[in-house]
Amino acid sequence: MRAVTGMAAALALAGCSALQEAAAPEPPATASAAPSSLAGGAAWAQDLTFSGDLTGRVTTIVPNQPGQQSECTGRNSKTGGRWDSSIYVQLSGTVYDLVISASPYRGPGSYPAATVQVQSADGRQVWQTQSGDPVSFTVASDEESGTVDATLTNLADVKTKLSVKGSWSCRT
Repeated sequence: MRAVTGMAAALALAGCSALQEAAAPEPPATASAAPSSLAGGAAWAQDLTFSGDLTGRVTTIVPNQPGQQSECTGRNSKTGGRWDSSIYVQLSGTVYDLVISASPYRGPGSYPAATVQVQSADGRQVWQTQSGDPVSFTVASDEESGTVDATLTNLADVKTKLSVKGSWSCRT
C-alpha cells in the first residue's frame, strides 16, 4: 500500500498547475517530473489481459473524475529519475487502478525491478509485486507506451495471484 501512497504523492506533486506550483514549496527531486499527458476521457488505448484473481481484457481507460485521474510522468521522467503511472481501468464493472513505478529511471528500456500494483478504486482489494514475483516492464522510445508482464500477490491472501500482461499507453 505504501507504493501507491508514494506514487500518488509523486503524481499529485508532478501534476500541479503553474499557479499551484508557484504557491507550493519545491517538490523533492524524485517527484519533479510533470505528467506528460492527462486523460480527459477514455482516449488512452490499452491492450492488457488480467488473469488469476481478476480476469478480463482492457482496451481503454476509465474517464477521469475527481480522485480518479489516469496519468503518467512520461517524457519528463528521466529528469526526475523515476517513471510513474496510474491508469484506471474497468473489469467486470469494478474500477481498478493499475500503478507502475520504475526507479531509478534511465530512459526508454526494460525495467525488471519495476513495482506493479493493482487496487480497487475503494482500496479494499490490492495486489502488488512482491519479492519473487516476476516482472517485465518496458518503456518505448516515446516514453508514453510500452509493455508489462507481471505477477502480483494478493495482499489480503498471499496465496493468490494476479497476472497483468500486454501493452499500455498514456498518450492520446
